[in-house]
Amino acid sequence: MAAETAGVVTLTVTLTMRLASLDVARFDGTWRVTIVCPATREALGWTTRFSAQVNNGVLRGHAGVEGQPHSMTMTVRIHPDGNADVDVQGRTGDPRENIFNPPPGTQYVWHSSARFEGRQGSGKRTELRPCDLSFVKQ
Repeated sequence: MAAETAGVVTLTVTLTMRLASLDVARFDGTWRVTIVCPATREALGWTTRFSAQVNNGVLRGHAGVEGQPHSMTMTVRIHPDGNADVDVQGRTGDPRENIFNPPPGTQYVWHSSARFEGRQGSGKRTELRPCDLSFVKQ
């Protein structure tokens, strides 16, 4: 009976530790976001950096003034396993930095995936043009 009880306790502790490691709240806090889009034949390269907050596994951050040219809002849903879905929307700035050279203030949306582990995360945008995303917990 003592051996069975010890086995149940060990199993319970192991499961509790695994569930704790899958808790998305472990990512909560302030993060530094960097997006780097290298130059292509169609557009100049650009880099932007901004702070974002993660609350209950959802990262939200803004670059620029929301709704104005050269701005973006990023929302990232981080899953318990660290995989994440990235949604970005905003308004274009310099037409030379964008494929098809849209006028400043044109609305855009793009999506990506990312992976978070510990105090870091990274992702790649593959729609329309390649961009690298990095996330560092402050």
